[in-house]
Amino acid sequence: MKGFQRKLKSWKSAVQKDNVSNFPSLQQPGYKGLGTVKNLIRNHLEQLREAVDKYFPSLSTEKLDWIVSPFELADMAEELDFTAIERDEFLDMSADSTLKVKFEKSDVTLAAFWHGTLGEYPNLAKKAISLLLPFSTSYLCDQAFSAMATLKSKQRNRLLSLEDDMRVALSTIRPDIKKCFSQFQKRGYAAQAAAQQSTFALPTHEPQVTTLPNGAVVASLETNAPVSHLAVLFKAGSRYETANNIGASHILRSSVGLGTKNTSSFTITRTLQQIGGSLSCEAGREHVLYGLDIIRDNIGTGLDILGDVSTQPAFKAWELGDNLGRVKDDVATMDPTTVAVELLHKAAFRKSGLGNSIFIPKHLIGKLTTEKMQGFVASTHTSSRMAIVGLGVEHDALVSFAKGLSVGSDAGIVNSSVFGGGEIRQENGAAVTVVAVAGQGASLGSSDAAALAIAQQILGTGPHIKWGGNASSVLAKAVAASGGAGSASALNANYTDSGLFGYFVIADSSSVGQVLGSVHDAVKNLNITEADVARAKNQVKAAIHMATEASSDSLEDMGMQALLTGKYLNPTAAAAAVDGVTAGAVRSALNKVLDGKLSMSSVGNLNSVPYLDQL
Repeated sequence: MKGFQRKLKSWKSAVQKDNVSNFPSLQQPGYKGLGTVKNLIRNHLEQLREAVDKYFPSLSTEKLDWIVSPFELADMAEELDFTAIERDEFLDMSADSTLKVKFEKSDVTLAAFWHGTLGEYPNLAKKAISLLLPFSTSYLCDQAFSAMATLKSKQRNRLLSLEDDMRVALSTIRPDIKKCFSQFQKRGYAAQAAAQQSTFALPTHEPQVTTLPNGAVVASLETNAPVSHLAVLFKAGSRYETANNIGASHILRSSVGLGTKNTSSFTITRTLQQIGGSLSCEAGREHVLYGLDIIRDNIGTGLDILGDVSTQPAFKAWELGDNLGRVKDDVATMDPTTVAVELLHKAAFRKSGLGNSIFIPKHLIGKLTTEKMQGFVASTHTSSRMAIVGLGVEHDALVSFAKGLSVGSDAGIVNSSVFGGGEIRQENGAAVTVVAVAGQGASLGSSDAAALAIAQQILGTGPHIKWGGNASSVLAKAVAASGGAGSASALNANYTDSGLFGYFVIADSSSVGQVLGSVHDAVKNLNITEADVARAKNQVKAAIHMATEASSDSLEDMGMQALLTGKYLNPTAAAAAVDGVTAGAVRSALNKVLDGKLSMSSVGNLNSVPYLDQL
């Protein structure tokens, strides 16, 4: 610092004499502005010198020379800043010829020398070390900061964790990089690694379910996977909408990722990008699910985002306005099959909860205000209507997360549904017509639920072979026998207090009437054999187990069970329940459906489509 201060003084003096050799930019040919900037440069150099004096005041080092030259300053012992004991030790040490020889060896550092005298001259050695320590620690800090600045460069600005890189950069053990990489360049290294593989197997875990005092249900399964799948669910589907907020569940699922009461949309997006996370939201008639996929190392930050998004939505007016394009796309791109199923629910349950569509009506787009959306969330996002589930996460961590969520404790809105039956027809003149017919099915947990799942497989749910036609199913045979062009599939939907069971037909508009009649007769006159039941059981069990192969399906299944039943039945137990169903139980459940009221919806060219009472 003294050298730098002297340079500042020299530069100032040189500028005063019109010598600008230290400032190359002022030496360009033809430059005539020296007279203007000379005083500015001189004043700047003076201010810089004053700043250096302020932050780096001069230190008197004369009284510290004894640390560097302990054997040459014995005569100055009285003038040095010593206690009586330290002075005596200094005089004794300065007369120690053996220690002097050791000190004069070039391979002994100053710090090592004084550390070696701790046993014989403890007080003096401690004083010397305490004065040397700030220099070494400052150097180490500077070294670490320089290493960090080199690692965290502009080109590596997405590097989040520096621990491993810093450890290598600051370690006194230098890695042999060439040797490390040469091992990976050898052919056959994969086979060698396989030969040395340990027989260690990861532990298996059973699902865990906890019901908190506030009514929330927490379910998890530790999968030992590097990616965790998490979800927060609420009973906030379209069935819980009222006349004042029809379409709220659709707006809710399309608004995930928008700003919350605590976090902006940009911060949510940026944080997810940095931690390797993916946020999603889906909603049905009975639920809304906020999902997060996140690498396990960053699960803490991911849970913070998930909790904020799921419980603290802000629904800012300008963000809702910007989001209308997405909502309009959802409504405009509905395929005819989806439209038919939505109309079937409306016909079956009329104006009660399950009759509400999961899509907002076109005339209400843009009509749901911030206040209405916040009111819907307040009435549905409560602790007794909530479930938190996770795959690849510690159960205790998930329970702790659930306890920290800020939600209301009210029971919330209850919207029961009654199956009424009816018919809705939507004419659009299309070349292909879709017709859906169903009666009241089984509710979740009822004795008929498994029986109707088997009946669905007996009737047929589409081809099981890629590009195949499933010509062996009951409904496929009925379509073929009709002489028309089309296809048919069984339909089975289960809800907490009701359900739908039936079929839908997709056919050429000119022959849809004859296809529909043939399919309906096949369902009414279905002959159920033991062989049919055995085959259908295998198909149901396969569907149950195959659903667990995809983490997203497995997470949704766990969440729906925890939310709607308060427990979790693993796939093995669910498959065992299917085995207990008899052919008689399937016939009985199917007869209940067909003997009751039916509902029907149709979309397309309806000239040849019979009415419900004509089937």
